[in-house]
Amino acid sequence: MGSSLITSDTTLYAKWKNSSAGETDRTYTVTFNSDGGTAVAAQSVKEGKCAFKPNDPQKAGHQFLGWYNGNVKFDLSANVITSDITLIAKWQVLDAKIVAQGAYNESLYVE
Repeated sequence: MGSSLITSDTTLYAKWKNSSAGETDRTYTVTFNSDGGTAVAAQSVKEGKCAFKPNDPQKAGHQFLGWYNGNVKFDLSANVITSDITLIAKWQVLDAKIVAQGAYNESLYVE
């Protein structure tokens, strides 16, 4: 869970699980949809924990901007997981200019 600064008297209560009754930690699946980029493996995450940041996917002609839940950027180090979720990669198309160098039929390069 996140952290909070305590600035006044606070009562904390312990929460117990009855392992003999079969209570176990819930785990949820974080799925990464790379939207045409390289595949990223799904993660199983215990309830209330954060997923870890995978390696950025790659997509030709694009720059990876991050993982999004709808239109909101998802901070993997701060957002705790409380249900199954699919995060979608957001990409920016890279501009490419072709610049001719020299006379006709000579080398071209991409800047």
